[in-house]
Formats: sequence, C-alpha cells, structure tokens
Amino acid sequence: GKAADRLHDLVESLARHVDFDHEAPVTEAGAHSLLEDATTMLLAEIERSDAEITLETEPVALSCHAAQVAQLFQNLIGNAIKYAGTGPPRITLRARAEGGDVHFEVEDRGIGVPPEYRKTIFEPFKRLPVAAAIPGTGLGLATCRKIVDRHKGRSWCDPEVPDGTRIHVVLP
Repeated sequence: GKAADRLHDLVESLARHVDFDHEAPVTEAGAHSLLEDATTMLLAEIERSDAEITLETEPVALSCHAAQVAQLFQNLIGNAIKYAGTGPPRITLRARAEGGDVHFEVEDRGIGVPPEYRKTIFEPFKRLPVAAAIPGTGLGLATCRKIVDRHKGRSWCDPEVPDGTRIHVVLP
C-alpha cells in the first residue's frame, strides 16, 4: 500500500544518501553534458509534465565525480518540475566560468521558496509547508548539499528572485 511505497522511497533515498560516501572516480566533464545527462535521466517526468528546459551554457569543464554531479542536477531539476505549480514547468539551466570555478544556476517559475526558508532548504528532512501534499522524503536537497560539499563547492537559494526559484551551485 501507500505506506509501504513511502517506506520504500525513504529507504531508497537514505541508501543513496549514504552511498555517496564511497569514492567515485574524478573525471573531466563538460558542464553542458552534465546538465544534459541530468535532463535525460528525467525524460519521463519532463514529458509527463510538459516541461520546457532551456540550456544556456558556456563551453566550460570541471573535474568532478560526474555521476554524482549529474545526480545533483537531476534532483534540482526534478524539484523544479515537482514544484512547478499550475502551469507546465519552465526551467532554465545555466553554466558559466567564474574565476577558476563553474557557476551553475537552476531557475524555474514554479511556486517558489518562501524567503524565510531559503537558508535552510539544503538541510536534511527540511521540507516546506507547501510541500506537504507533494511526495518526497526531504533528502533530495540534503543529498545535493552533500555532493556539493564533497566537491568543495557552494550551493544556495537566491534570496532575490520574486517569481519561482533560482538555485546556485558553484563547483571548483
């Protein structure tokens, strides 16, 4: 039943959360292809929700655990689809060089994150009150945070966006 499915989802996401503790190989990966991989993994959700995803990327690469970084963006794009609100999701993915780092943005025009929650959304089990009706474990963004930390990067929710959400991820 529903409770069993929910438990299964929680166990799966906890397992994934823990799984990142095993070292994966570091490879050189293009920012564009990382974002493309993340999008490809979400094709079913993209088609079902009629999401429109726009990539605006500079030709920039980084040394990273490619599968983990793709998972990071899969989670962020998945959230943008899940919290799109009433219309079809409109999501813009950006990547640009910034100093020696790569600055990614995942921007949507969804229901947005209320300003008072923008500082805590990357903490484990923190879910927004508006998320109560939407299935999820509260580990998606915590997993993102873990991947970002592992890459010695930074991630935050833009406090200045009036409509929707803009998540920033900077990876060295």
